[in-house]
Amino acid sequence: MGLLVGSAPASSAEQTPQRARPRFWRDALWLPSVVALVIGGFMLMVPQPHWDEAASASAATRTLPELLELLGNQDAVHGLYYLLMYAILQFGGPTLLIGRLVSLLAIVSTTLGTTMLGVRLGGRALGLTSGLVFALLPVSSHFAMQMRSQALTAAVVVWASLLLLRLLDDDLIHTRIWWFGYGLLMLAGVYLSLVVLAVVAAHVVTMVILRPPRPIAIQMMVAAASVFVLALPLVLLGSNQSEVVGGLIQVAPKHWRTVLETWTTIDAQQDLGWSLALSLVLWLSLIVGAIVSYRSRRTDTGFARRYALLLPWLLLPLLGLIVVSQFSEWYAVRFLFLCAPAFAVAAACGLVLLRPRWLTAVAIVLLFVMAIPAYRVDRDVHAKANTGDVAAFVADEARAGDGVVFLPDRRARMMALFPREFAGLRLVGVKADPIRAANFNGLRAKGPLFERNLGTVARVWFVRLKAHGNQMPASYRRALSNASYAVSARHSLSEGTVVVRYDRVPQVCGLDPELLAYWPIRVDCPAEQ
Repeated sequence: MGLLVGSAPASSAEQTPQRARPRFWRDALWLPSVVALVIGGFMLMVPQPHWDEAASASAATRTLPELLELLGNQDAVHGLYYLLMYAILQFGGPTLLIGRLVSLLAIVSTTLGTTMLGVRLGGRALGLTSGLVFALLPVSSHFAMQMRSQALTAAVVVWASLLLLRLLDDDLIHTRIWWFGYGLLMLAGVYLSLVVLAVVAAHVVTMVILRPPRPIAIQMMVAAASVFVLALPLVLLGSNQSEVVGGLIQVAPKHWRTVLETWTTIDAQQDLGWSLALSLVLWLSLIVGAIVSYRSRRTDTGFARRYALLLPWLLLPLLGLIVVSQFSEWYAVRFLFLCAPAFAVAAACGLVLLRPRWLTAVAIVLLFVMAIPAYRVDRDVHAKANTGDVAAFVADEARAGDGVVFLPDRRARMMALFPREFAGLRLVGVKADPIRAANFNGLRAKGPLFERNLGTVARVWFVRLKAHGNQMPASYRRALSNASYAVSARHSLSEGTVVVRYDRVPQVCGLDPELLAYWPIRVDCPAEQ
């Protein structure tokens, strides 16, 4: 096993792919996409949906006027994704299944784009290795199993980057139309994720480094400027809605591992030693590949094109979010998934240097083995949340006309994922439901209004999530006491979730006194005759 450090590339086809065009079927360029389909589709529906997926379902299952009103208040930065899912769901089918299938197909498309990008930058070997590395990344299958926009964003970015390369090479006829297509793709990417603006800036850096002919440079600048101008309304609107974004951090030295594993793992897997090892191997491969390519730059004619595209694409969004996070909590692994194709190609540049050639295949197999623990964690039924357990319990125990209160109230969005299980239940903790309030959570009912809502139902289910703790707000307790409610049942579900049922006092006086005394609300039952 060894590296050909400082040696010339093995074949001209690898460094001048535009002269030698690999054949898609004969050269197995389809293989990485099949691998991505198998890994991403394996146990696709086993993990119970996350709260972010509940937001997607809540938005996409509204009417078009209701959806547009929602985007005026919340989550406009994901508006294009919600509109796309709304259009797809008009054909029918289970909301969550359709949403995850869309993400799975987007990951397959991204894998294909990564493969073709590698071919463009270094030939068949680099393309095949790049696609396989991307398909094996735990983050790739993670976002294939989520009804969110990350997979679609990555697909748009990788195909736009491939189109940019062809345009900079002046390899297309009717270039004005193709420049318009490039700008349209990047604008769509921005409306899927604002972080794509950093990729547009990275593409400008690529153009400056490669110094294409003046007409091409002008068209590139026009396309990039147009994207920035047309993205301005979304930036302004999204900046006023930033409070709805959660799960962000302010990067500090203690977060070194989070940054290191940005493209190899997810938050739930941070304690897996294999995930760290996978990250270190890929980063080492990336660094070695870059050093060897630099030392061979005089004979490696593809060096400039390769790293002029990959490094800005990889580093500008990463460093940009780290800098921004110093002023506001704005760093999250999911924001940077759109750079994963660049990471995969850059890491593959080191793997293809292994000699003899079959060692590259061995390395790919070892990467797969190292990723298995992360795959297992991500496919646990409770890897994301326990929404399915809560919905199943409510469907079995509650009856039409019961009230339900979620603590915290933002968890009420799960009702959009399980409309059948929550059918007939009333959100008594709100003065306006999410549809009428044009948001995801509704508007909380306080004081007398909450107490009046309690008067319209015979019993109430309080669903308390672990993240919220075990204490009920004092205002809720007072309202329950004033409305003569007492605890009649308490159930512990998975992941620390507690469901407590309250009944009106006349209905529970026949129960065991110890159960009545469980919750600190005074219950005055009439004396037995």
